[in-house]
Amino acid sequence: MKVFISADMEGVSGITGSDEMSSDGREYERARKLLTSDVNAAIQGAFNGGATEVLVNESHWLMRNLITEEVDPRAQVIRGIIKRGCMVEGLDESFDAVFFVGYHSKHGVPFGVMNHAMLGKEIQNFYVNGEPVGEMTANAAYAGQMGVPVVLLTGDQTAAQEAHEVFGKDNIETVVVKEGRGRFIAKLLHPQVAQERIRETAKRAVQRALQIKPFVIGPPASMGFEFTSTAMAEVCSWIPTVERIGPRKVEFEFDDWREGMGLMFALLWLALYAADPMY
Repeated sequence: MKVFISADMEGVSGITGSDEMSSDGREYERARKLLTSDVNAAIQGAFNGGATEVLVNESHWLMRNLITEEVDPRAQVIRGIIKRGCMVEGLDESFDAVFFVGYHSKHGVPFGVMNHAMLGKEIQNFYVNGEPVGEMTANAAYAGQMGVPVVLLTGDQTAAQEAHEVFGKDNIETVVVKEGRGRFIAKLLHPQVAQERIRETAKRAVQRALQIKPFVIGPPASMGFEFTSTAMAEVCSWIPTVERIGPRKVEFEFDDWREGMGLMFALLWLALYAADPMY
């Protein structure tokens, strides 16, 4: 039983603020410890449930956040950027289950702690087949094309609710580690309590994995971004197959999720440069 873990950071237990999300923030080192502890709880639960192999892909911002020497040594870690598969780099058909650890809800969700999609400041909305979605939807569809189900999600209550709506409440295990009361406000479980719940639920998720259906969208399918800057949309529209459908909005179609994800992240890097040429 092979388990793949995509580890984001906004939905980690004990975290509520943007100064915890990047290396120049005064709370970043504390947040790294919390992230590592949540991921370890998921790894331990996976092995307790019967996993024989666990691969963790760092999925937050520059993707060098885990304290790798403190990660459970039974797991391997993919660390660093730039990765074509981004949040699901390393996932292939050989895996049996996917965990989304530390995930957040899509942009604009009331009470969602640090809710956004892909980029926090530069994107107003992220679309799949014309509908606003979050990162979990695209990443799960990528996994679904390979026949691998997402069996566990940890985060705040809005991320859990989004997962239930997208995948079906009976088709995924969730752990609510905090109750969002605003974009930067939450009522927190003690991290030790949250991590014990992650450990227990991860074990159950692995044991249920063969009964959980993969999440499938197309292909064919389409992705789109509504940026905060017209310059971002303009530059992205120069790429063949990418259509500008509004002053700040682009869209493209694809037949393979691996190709679609690769193009998506290429566009994001172009868009970041267009927003700030000194980036």
